[in-house]
Amino acid sequence: MIRGVFYIEAQGNSDGAVQNSLQELVKRLGREKGVKVEGESFDEVTLEDKLYSSVVEVDLTFQNFSTYLLVAIKYGPSAIEIAEPKKLLLDRKEFLEALGNVIEITTALFEKHNIGYKFLIQKNAREEVGLSEEEIEELLEQGALRTKIIVESKGKTRQRVVRDFVNIVSEDIFVNKVKTRQMMRGQGFDGLVGIEAFMHEPKTLFDLAVKHRPVLVELIDPGEIELNMLEIQDIGVDLAGVFFEAAHKLRLK
Repeated sequence: MIRGVFYIEAQGNSDGAVQNSLQELVKRLGREKGVKVEGESFDEVTLEDKLYSSVVEVDLTFQNFSTYLLVAIKYGPSAIEIAEPKKLLLDRKEFLEALGNVIEITTALFEKHNIGYKFLIQKNAREEVGLSEEEIEELLEQGALRTKIIVESKGKTRQRVVRDFVNIVSEDIFVNKVKTRQMMRGQGFDGLVGIEAFMHEPKTLFDLAVKHRPVLVELIDPGEIELNMLEIQDIGVDLAGVFFEAAHKLRLK
């Protein structure tokens, strides 16, 4: 069980519309499966630049980690404060299930509206792959996650696709191995790129999941993931921000 406060903002062209919007939002939250509304507090409606706005603080209890993330994505709180638990222990299956749900939602939204991330590619960057046994042992002793990630990718050559992908993700993770598989015949490379990689924070895996929408993620080590209150909070806030920004861009189209 996870308990915390979601701070959700609404804006509109009248104070009544803002108040009604937030009240209806709290009702919808109460109807979400696996969610219980423990209490709510509505701030005063303010007017700035001819736009009314207000915030509701909703005290919520979530049945599990996956439900917490899905609600954060759906309702887009501007801030989250986790009250409990102080530490959340997830087995491999539950952690990957939550991650898979995030990938599924991201893929559906991005493909439907033809949106995605654009990455800055360094033209002269080199492909940095490979770790020594000593480096791997040190990372595992530090509690790093050992993962296998497979993404779909295409480009002029296999070498260029691998180089670009490795350099995009190398800011956040340590890539040990890379494998590729050509799926579509023709000019250039159109297929799968798989990496074995290490990362210190579970949040990094969610960042990669949203940005690259992998077709497969395997958690090799550890068998259990421990998240503290701040990590739970940060993952939720980051996902809420990504989807709020995506929705904002769609409204501007």
